[in-house]
Amino acid sequence: MPGAWSILHIICHDLGRHLGCYGRPDVPSPNLDRLAAEGVLFEKCFTASPPCSPARACLMTGRYAHTN
Repeated sequence: MPGAWSILHIICHDLGRHLGCYGRPDVPSPNLDRLAAEGVLFEKCFTASPPCSPARACLMTGRYAHTN
């Protein structure tokens, strides 16, 4: 389908910003760094819920944690 977007959604448990593309040269992440360089890198983002499982549920459903 011409002009269609390709979306790759990667979820890593407790990774945070510990990748080379976020300025951590001590963490080898060449493939993710390349994806960030050629695609989209989130620099200003927030979560609807700090705990891991509710945050993932919010991301997948678009709902707040207390209504999920």
